[in-house]
Amino acid sequence: IIKINNVQYHSDRDNDVVVLLPSGNYHLEAPSLIGISEKERYVFVSWSDGSQVNSTEISLINDATFSTTYKCQYYVKINSAVPLTGEGWYDNGTLAEFSAVEISPIDSSSRYKFQKWTGDIDSSNMTVYAKVSRPLEITAEYIKQFKVTVQSQYSTAVIKETGTSSAWIDEGSTVTLMVQEKEIFENLIVLKRFNGWVNAQTQSSISDSFVVNQPID
Repeated sequence: IIKINNVQYHSDRDNDVVVLLPSGNYHLEAPSLIGISEKERYVFVSWSDGSQVNSTEISLINDATFSTTYKCQYYVKINSAVPLTGEGWYDNGTLAEFSAVEISPIDSSSRYKFQKWTGDIDSSNMTVYAKVSRPLEITAEYIKQFKVTVQSQYSTAVIKETGTSSAWIDEGSTVTLMVQEKEIFENLIVLKRFNGWVNAQTQSSISDSFVVNQPID
C-alpha cells in the first residue's frame, strides 16, 4: 500500500503501484513496517532518491518512478528462568550474540545456575552466536540450587559428596551429612558422644542422607 496525499493505492501482482497524476506537488508515504507473521517482518529502509524517511515530498513534471527498499527481520525468542537480554528483532543475516548469567541469586540460600542452551542453539557455553536467517527460539536452561550447611559443636561435620561443611547443592539431589567422630574426649574425664541430628531423617546414625528440596542449615 502506498499513500499519495493520504489516499491509499494498492500494488498489483508485480508489487507495483501505477497512478496517473497531473503535474504538481505530492506527499508520498510508504509503510514503515510490513508484517508477514508474528516472527517475520519487513522494515522500511529508503526511497530510490536516497531519502530514509518513509514519507517524502515529490514534485511531478513528467513521468517518474519511485521505488522503496525494505529489509527483512526475524524475531528471536529467549526462554529463561533468569532475566536475560537479547530477545527481539534482528536483520536477516545478522550474527547475533547471546549471553547467559552463570549464577543468579534468588536469596541468600537459593540460586539458579546455568546449565546449557537448547532449542535452535545447543551449547553448554554461556556466550553463543547464531546467524539469524529465520525466526529462532532458544532456551537458557538453569537448575535451582540450595545452600546446605552442616555443623557440629564437637566433631567435624561435613557433606560427604563435597567434603565440606557448606555447599550449593542441585535441587532434587541426594546428599549425605556425616560427622567424622562418634566419640570425642573433651578432656581426660569428660567424653562427648554423638547423640543424633537436629531436623534430620535419621536421628542416631552418624550419617544422614536426604533429597535437597530446600535450604538446609
